[in-house]
Amino acid sequence: MLLADELSAWSAQGDPLGTVLEIVTGDSAAAGNTSLVARLYADSPVTVKATCGTVKVDLTLQRGWNAAVFSGDSNALSLQAATPAMTSVLKFQGYEPQVDFVLNQPLDLLFAENETVTVPVKILQVGGYSGPVNLRTSDINVQVEPATITLPALPTLSTQQISSLHGVQKLTLVRPQMVEAQLTFRLNSGVLPYDQTTFQLEATSSSQQRLGGADGQLRIRGVRWDFEMGRYAFDVPQDGQGTVHIVAQPTQGFQGPVTFALMGLPAGVSFTPVTLDFTQPGVRAVDIPVQVAGQAALGVSQLRLKVTGPRYVMSGPPTLSINVKLPQYPLPSGVTGIFPAGSGFWGTAATRFVDGQYRTTVIRYGLRGEQLSSAELPVSYGLRWTALGGPRTLVADSMGNMQILSDEGAVTPLPLKLSSMDTVARTADTQGRVWMIRRQYVEAGVKSELGFIDGAGQFQLVDGSRRYGDRDGAFSVSPDGQNVLFVGDGSMIPPVLISAASLNVTTLTGTLTGQAQISNSGDVYFTSGYGLSKRDTTGAVTAVTSAGQGAVRIIGWDRAQPDLLWLTTDAPAAGSPAALKVSTGQIQTYQNDSWFNGTPALPSTGGLYILNQGVLYPVRR
Repeated sequence: MLLADELSAWSAQGDPLGTVLEIVTGDSAAAGNTSLVARLYADSPVTVKATCGTVKVDLTLQRGWNAAVFSGDSNALSLQAATPAMTSVLKFQGYEPQVDFVLNQPLDLLFAENETVTVPVKILQVGGYSGPVNLRTSDINVQVEPATITLPALPTLSTQQISSLHGVQKLTLVRPQMVEAQLTFRLNSGVLPYDQTTFQLEATSSSQQRLGGADGQLRIRGVRWDFEMGRYAFDVPQDGQGTVHIVAQPTQGFQGPVTFALMGLPAGVSFTPVTLDFTQPGVRAVDIPVQVAGQAALGVSQLRLKVTGPRYVMSGPPTLSINVKLPQYPLPSGVTGIFPAGSGFWGTAATRFVDGQYRTTVIRYGLRGEQLSSAELPVSYGLRWTALGGPRTLVADSMGNMQILSDEGAVTPLPLKLSSMDTVARTADTQGRVWMIRRQYVEAGVKSELGFIDGAGQFQLVDGSRRYGDRDGAFSVSPDGQNVLFVGDGSMIPPVLISAASLNVTTLTGTLTGQAQISNSGDVYFTSGYGLSKRDTTGAVTAVTSAGQGAVRIIGWDRAQPDLLWLTTDAPAAGSPAALKVSTGQIQTYQNDSWFNGTPALPSTGGLYILNQGVLYPVRR
């Protein structure tokens, strides 16, 4: 048994217009309901009477086509045989205005060396729609041209009642509605996120009402790449090298050479481009070497990968973070301390007892941790040193034995022997003199004298009239070696200023506490409480650091930039190195968690190095 309740109306070229319904009219229609005449075909006489929920069927059919009536609403529905007394009309019901795209083949766009793909299309004006049709795709990387097509105006379709088949035929014979067009799809240049995807061709009216669309597939021939194993960040030390690891594969049958390069590198960072010839499908590994100069800017930068060869490139995240860090130079096991040499550093290694005497091996290292020379000192533990300028260093042990150590490893003993109470400057003055406080027990207590060690290794007295304290205290020598400052241990010992040129000794007014360093101009920078203060040549004291920088400790003057004073502060972290530029008062801090409890050293070439747990860290070079 077959059932048909409507007729579809099409144009001569197959444009869908709407449907034709036969509606029961007059008293024959069910009250309040729309009743439609349907046609049922039966291959033999049959009677059907049934009720199923809200659906009631009462039919007596003859062999062949029979008229039946649908009536009811959403609450109840009945299907019963039509009677000769019923009257009806034919009514045309147009489809909702929209457009359909008719394609000769599926919308499959392959982009290789071509920038565009053109596809012929036929547009059906469903429901008699006419006017502008705006076209676009659901993919932001694909544009379609023309962006707007104007469909021609059509005769107005009437919804008048039609009482004959001839009238229905006349209704369907409107002029053709199908519009033919050439649609050109354009793929964006640059890096794309995929090599194959689906999209929709979307049609909207001028009021942005959706009119229809078509499904399509996009395929791109080129090279797809990504950073290896999702590694989107890596660290490279200054004066070092690293490798950017990439995986790449051809897509949609691409073949040919491809060059990989990096863009956006910070100053001091370079790379070597890599070219691969893709002849077979499959994943290839690409390693791009990166070189970092010793003076490259520290910090994080965003790099971009540039791929040349194919027209189209697909990738994952577009950037890679490179973090240029300070280098780390591991020293041999057993190096426990460092002190300046004329070039590089001396590192204390093993101390052994041979033939009744302690002997300590010292090794001179370059600024990259390379071994340059070595020497064996007839000294025990507790080395004290003084930078003499040039390739010589004064070294004394806890027993007071003194010797001159040259950069080549020659050791020259000195006749003068220090006591454990003596205080010796860490830097020679402009005449090469090493200033010291010599102390010795006398009947009245401890006698202290100011003097210096001359080139022959003898003590030369300068002042014995003042009291320089029974122990400790510290010397500071200005970068130019002209000013020498001694600050005693305790507020009862007045600080003194010594002129290297005239050997005049001047007692300074006021009190200097903590650590102190004197500049070329005679200003004194000293720690007071938790901060850093400056005493100028008039005696006026001003604060240099704020409370937010925490406790400040002085390391010393940069040996190549006399305007730079090295410190440590507690901000941003405890023991963070910092550099005070005296001329501007600006302080630059350096972040690294390797400084705390490290041993600092100031090389003759400038900058600051720190030894921590056997590793040499250059803070700044």
